[in-house]
Amino acid sequence: MFIKYSILLTTTIIASSFSLLAQAESSNFDQIFVFGNSVSDAGNVYGITGSTFPPSPLYYEGRFSNGQIWIDYLGEDLELNPSTFYSDSFTDAEDGINFAIGGATTGTNSLGDSPNISFPGVTTQVNDFINFLDGETISEDALVILWAGENDYVEAFQNSGTLINPAIPINNIANSLSQLADAGAKHILVPNLINLANTPLGRSFIPPEQLDRLTLLTNAHNNALNSAVDSLDKSLTETDFAILDVNSLLENIFENPLDFGFQENPLESCLSPNNFPDISPGVVPCENP
Repeated sequence: MFIKYSILLTTTIIASSFSLLAQAESSNFDQIFVFGNSVSDAGNVYGITGSTFPPSPLYYEGRFSNGQIWIDYLGEDLELNPSTFYSDSFTDAEDGINFAIGGATTGTNSLGDSPNISFPGVTTQVNDFINFLDGETISEDALVILWAGENDYVEAFQNSGTLINPAIPINNIANSLSQLADAGAKHILVPNLINLANTPLGRSFIPPEQLDRLTLLTNAHNNALNSAVDSLDKSLTETDFAILDVNSLLENIFENPLDFGFQENPLESCLSPNNFPDISPGVVPCENP
């Protein structure tokens, strides 16, 4: 019920974000192109790792989730099924392409990179798409979505114990958005960040008494993102850019969990961050996921 209700809200926000355009009716979008991280990864990491990660049965069909993710429901609502670009199941771009990679930063790398394998960050994902187009332009009726940023802060903290300035990921995002507009995208949707202080991973690497730092960082990122997207919208007049305010949507859920079918404290995680069964044998989810 919660997922369906949230997707209804998300779809409504997406439609209203483009309400000034003839293409605001969702049925007029003929393709979806998605760039980002695990929030939107519908099977790319799973494909790259030979269907081994994220592991089943705790995770659902290659998603970093115990069920379908938001882009699955959005695709169903738009009657589109974009292919996952980095998986063996990639066929064609008729309904669009999902490039999102679990762990991806806004740059070229990913949290999942190792000496034996590398996963494309968002900058690389966009470059791979431009190469795939091979001089062709993006359909004017395509919906392009770019959602990323969290992993830049996680990576910086894990490597140095400090949090980076939002200007770095914001600059990466702006450059990618410009590339997509130059490639012909007419409708670009940019979700903002949820409060990092309310994520299991954020709450695991910052002491409780310092969680306000993550809230301030999230707000700084989202304010800078608003400014960057507004600037692009004014300068690249052939493309319509819109912010999807996921932050407000999720804050409403956190503040009113019972209205959405959650227990009283929805911030209690069901699995410890990064404790996947093949990394930490014996890890089990909470009693009632």
